[in-house]
Amino acid sequence: MEHCESLQQRVELALKLKSIPYLFVQEDLHNKSQALLQHNPVHKKVPVLVHKKRNGPQILPQDPYKRSKVRFWASYIQLHLFRCGDESGENRRRRARESSHRGEGEAEHHRERRAQGYFLGY
Repeated sequence: MEHCESLQQRVELALKLKSIPYLFVQEDLHNKSQALLQHNPVHKKVPVLVHKKRNGPQILPQDPYKRSKVRFWASYIQLHLFRCGDESGENRRRRARESSHRGEGEAEHHRERRAQGYFLGY
């Protein structure tokens, strides 16, 4: 991960974990498109998630306890996989590999739970 794009990566991770199809559109932040200005007129920043339907898979569970667990894991992923800072590229890659190995078992557990009808939110 060469660039600090953690917000975009969080959105993509949530969509992939929920198996929600999406279209990724690269945005030139120096020459912002009309679509970006239309969909995020206040902040004019990315990521922007545009959806045409209101009905669909929920990203966050309704149950407060389950929602708190989702937020915990989102924070964990942010701190250990997508953290940006003064680290060299090799240190970042090494730390990401170590963290991803720890999280593989948890991800498999959530895939199994999702197959049983439970929702993994973000």
